[in-house]
Amino acid sequence: MHKHIDLNNFAEGALLERVNMEIGKVLENIQDMNTDATKKRKVTITLEIEPNDRRELANVVSSVKSTLVPTTAVSASLMIGHDGRQVIGRELKSAMPGQYMVDVDSGEIVNDDGSKVEEQTESTVIDFRKTK
Repeated sequence: MHKHIDLNNFAEGALLERVNMEIGKVLENIQDMNTDATKKRKVTITLEIEPNDRRELANVVSSVKSTLVPTTAVSASLMIGHDGRQVIGRELKSAMPGQYMVDVDSGEIVNDDGSKVEEQTESTVIDFRKTK
């Protein structure tokens, strides 16, 4: 079998360099924890050969591309409302709107969107023992 083109040295090694670059992208994509580990990735090498009209020379355009697995979708709940002037949206971090929760990192009580609860200066607790 005749060796027509040495792909290792084709275009002064540029083809092999691009193949290695695309394989690197595929390997990075496989290691990305935000992608599906078991889906197939692909590296495609395309050689477009365009001969001249006398069939003695040909222009060869090579391209290499990879098909990667997209990152997995992420969902969250968004609370939508008005602040009196404009529409606002905040991510819901508690189980339901209006519910306070404990921040696991700091141990503080936070709002449903994870923001710190402002301390009340006046107590709203009514002591019924004093209402005689």
